[in-house]
Amino acid sequence: MVDSSRKQRMSKHRSEKLQGQLEEKLNLYEARVPGVAGADAEQRLQHVQQEMLALTRKMRTQQAAHTALRSREIELRLSNEGLLQEVARWRRQFGAVAPASPPEAVEPEIPKQTEPRAAAPAAPAAVTSVVDAFASLSREDQVEALLRMQAVRASLRASPPSSPFRQGARSRGGPRPASEAGHVKRGEARGMVLSR
Repeated sequence: MVDSSRKQRMSKHRSEKLQGQLEEKLNLYEARVPGVAGADAEQRLQHVQQEMLALTRKMRTQQAAHTALRSREIELRLSNEGLLQEVARWRRQFGAVAPASPPEAVEPEIPKQTEPRAAAPAAPAAVTSVVDAFASLSREDQVEALLRMQAVRASLRASPPSSPFRQGARSRGGPRPASEAGHVKRGEARGMVLSR
């Protein structure tokens, strides 16, 4: 964009310089031969006019290309903002579900136990790694990934409860309908959040 503006200024300066030289030569010629317009001067004038016309067309083409690039930049910026909002919504959903998980039963303390208890796995680590990997993609890849996820989500919502796809998902431990949910375990709730 900077190079195109510089080229436009150089072209304009060149045309103005040529026009000034032509006017200067015409003035000198008319001073030597009063009232007579030379054929050479007319040819130079026509040449300069044609060159100015070509430069004007080239400048308009560059302006159109610059406008297209600007529109593409604005479109990518809006897509990136939408993706960031979607990622933030996922994080809020996971943060809202994780504290609601039932607390684990506390085992009675044994005096002779010397080995420390293993800490519970950090649930947000998996989601954080997925979000970080998503954020490291380029803008075009982020848009493509989001469109694919939305298509999968729409197909899951549109499929009937008795479809083979949902039966297969149910046999693999996927999310169940609300009428069959009952008491949802923490692992199932976590899978439901990630499948949204």
